[in-house]
Amino acid sequence: MSARALIVALLAGACAAPPPPAPRDATVAIDTRDPSDSPDASQLPSADALADSPFDASEPSDTSELSDASPDTAPDALPDASADALPDALPDASTDALPSCDLGLDAPLARATDRGFLRFVNLARGVGAVRFLARNQPLYVRAHAEAVVPEGASSPHLAAVPISYTVDVETAADAGASHLVWSPDAGPIPPAATQSCLDPGATGTLARPLCADVYLGGSCTVVLTGTPSAGLTLWRIADVVARGDDCESALVRAVNASAASVDVDAPGVPIARTLAPRELSGARRVSAGAVRVTVGDGDGGAAFAIEGALTATHRHSVFVGDGARGLVLDDVPPDLW
Repeated sequence: MSARALIVALLAGACAAPPPPAPRDATVAIDTRDPSDSPDASQLPSADALADSPFDASEPSDTSELSDASPDTAPDALPDASADALPDALPDASTDALPSCDLGLDAPLARATDRGFLRFVNLARGVGAVRFLARNQPLYVRAHAEAVVPEGASSPHLAAVPISYTVDVETAADAGASHLVWSPDAGPIPPAATQSCLDPGATGTLARPLCADVYLGGSCTVVLTGTPSAGLTLWRIADVVARGDDCESALVRAVNASAASVDVDAPGVPIARTLAPRELSGARRVSAGAVRVTVGDGDGGAAFAIEGALTATHRHSVFVGDGARGLVLDDVPPDLW
């Protein structure tokens, strides 16, 4: 080979594409069998021999020992995600599922409302009938609610605009029980409060004015306590607007609006022990229906009774006042449930 031919051959080999690299970790299989061991066609069984074989390829082999992983035979332990298979223990979030307890009510839904509720209780001694006046505080929309409440009695829940009020109280001699909530179609609104409950120097007519916030869909009770000689006081208490799920009972708490500690008992159920003045107890479950609540002075002295009625599933308050008197009141406004 000439030198020229040799140079051309070397250049041709250098320009050729290199062979592709073997995959990483790839294993090259080398056939080490002796070609003489491979059967030729004469050594393979004939079709007639296969036909005479005891093995029938049309019959399935026995795979009973193998697990069937087909979806139709998935193990029972796998969860069924279908909605129809959800357990019955899941809670029913619909309010229609709450018990109506045959109270003459529809399903116990809270009716849509753009109001809150106010209630007034007169447990003062020797003051007679009084007029509670609730007027909007400055910078709030104009609103007004009032109620004349005899001594030892309560007004109903009054639907009111949910804002902050100044509550004042004045005498209402020889006036019968009444109430008024101002609305735009009720004529001119009564004048706004002349003294704000936020004014440290406010004195009010009978008692210092009280600030009372009324919340949307909520309720509060304003109580007049004390005596004219010792002083009268307005006290705001938040009502628990709720219903339970036991159609045989109600939840009852004690509210001590008297000047002494008291014990409060329902039949077979102690509601409060040594409840201090201006304190509230926790709620206890009491059988629904007519009830006679016994109130002692907290020192084992003479007791008196307060009679009332408990509505099944509702929350109630037993208001204890001075002079051996009190009230059993339903805390759920009838206009709400």
